[in-house]
Amino acid sequence: MPESEIAAEQPLDNPILYRRFYELYRTLREIKGEIQELEGKFGIPMTHAAVLYLLAEDGPMSLSQLATKLHVRPANLLYIIDHLEAIGKVERVSSDTDARVKILRVCKW
Repeated sequence: MPESEIAAEQPLDNPILYRRFYELYRTLREIKGEIQELEGKFGIPMTHAAVLYLLAEDGPMSLSQLATKLHVRPANLLYIIDHLEAIGKVERVSSDTDARVKILRVCKW
């Protein structure tokens, strides 16, 4: 019987399920430590680095396009974009096709 079926049958009394939770917990702790180390090294949070990476890798895009790639709402990115703009890493420029839209691009990498 596959692990998923075993877990579905006995969610509270299943040692396989608890072992899997522990493994995930341990992995997340390791990842968190690596993230904190990188954040300290580069001086920006991981979320900010993800935004910079996407803009550098995929090129300039609107806030809406960026939000779609990150699977978040555009409003959730405003703080990050404001911060990256304030430290001179990202700039907002007018779209060539729609004056209402601002395009985000990396200005220093």
